[in-house]
Amino acid sequence: MSIFTIPSSLCDEIEKMMNSFWWGHSGARNKGIHWMSWDKLSMHKNDGGMGFKNLTAFNLALLGKQGWRIMSNPDILISKLYKAKYFPGCEFFESKVGHNPSFVWRSICNSKFLLRAGHLVVADVILPDTKGWNLPLLTTLLDSSGIDKVLHTPLFDSVVEDKHIWRMEKNGVYSVRSAYRLCVQELLDTSHLKMDDTWNLIWKLKAPSRVRNLLWRICRRCVPTRVNLWSRGVNCTTVCSLCNDHDEDSRHVFFDCPSSRNVWSMCSFGNKIIAALHNNYAASNLIFDLLQQLSNEDASLMACVIWSIWKQRNNRIWNNVIDAQNFVFSRAAALINDWCAVQQARPDVMGQLARDNAIPSKLQEIKKLPRLMPSKAFLATSSAFIKPEEDTIILVSSGLLLVPSTSPGVSVSGGNIRET
Repeated sequence: MSIFTIPSSLCDEIEKMMNSFWWGHSGARNKGIHWMSWDKLSMHKNDGGMGFKNLTAFNLALLGKQGWRIMSNPDILISKLYKAKYFPGCEFFESKVGHNPSFVWRSICNSKFLLRAGHLVVADVILPDTKGWNLPLLTTLLDSSGIDKVLHTPLFDSVVEDKHIWRMEKNGVYSVRSAYRLCVQELLDTSHLKMDDTWNLIWKLKAPSRVRNLLWRICRRCVPTRVNLWSRGVNCTTVCSLCNDHDEDSRHVFFDCPSSRNVWSMCSFGNKIIAALHNNYAASNLIFDLLQQLSNEDASLMACVIWSIWKQRNNRIWNNVIDAQNFVFSRAAALINDWCAVQQARPDVMGQLARDNAIPSKLQEIKKLPRLMPSKAFLATSSAFIKPEEDTIILVSSGLLLVPSTSPGVSVSGGNIRET
């Protein structure tokens, strides 16, 4: 993708496959419901999307990097080669595709419009008549400290060689990330796809990814409640499975259902939940309103309680299991406590790996992980056989593996593990 233009038909096909995978497509008989289009999913997380890449824009941003190298590094071999062949008598921006060009050069030329949008030279921020800095333009490009440094830079009439600047980065150097952002936000009209809410309140939560994803799905109205399923053409009842007394929409199942209200009453911030329910808000507005009111710890617990209520609802429908309300709350509290414990332990484990600076010749004990059931943690990097006397965590190339004390033993070889 960094040197060739990917055909739009291929990009569309890949995006369709990614979209199907995200919404649970698992074969011809189970296509799943595509609750949202790929264009909306590929919006930035702060605009209500999931931040997936628009492959066409990403391809252009990668190609733009090659064009930027040719412009800003005229002395390297590839720049001299392309200039001699395609634009010997002009600059890069004035060059043409030419007769019988290579596919690489044609692809780089496709990114010119993106480079033009973000390209500046020093002369662009200088007033031509007074030989002074263009302060109004500088204020749109730099912060106060950067502007101060520029204003204290003297301008000499003897300097005639200019420099290429990428206006989307403070250091003036082209980056694929900023080019992609420029392409999506300014060059492509995606304003109609933006959702004006404080989405960063969801993504900055100190909670597991599956919990934050569930909150996002609720706020984007793509969680499969019975009312939403009915609106999508699924032939099912709309009555709540927990109380059998109301239509099961998002607000009801997570907040208004008597079972859910009992769970919220067990929280220390339950009074704020009850007060918020007096407003005739949709579930998404309730969630954003509560995230703004609650502390970071309470907001994380609230998100986990919502996840546990959804699990309670699914257990009732699919497993015919009725979870006690105090168990629903304790499951949420245990989830956030265990997640926090792992987050606290992870820097210690990774720091030990960095300090070792070499592959140990045998299994090395890293650190006892607090607040977790297993009491041992090992780094598996060489061949060995382990017969745990107690519940043990083994760090292998694919992640953390829990080996219970009841296991007959495991064989480790090269960071991989198998039970014997």
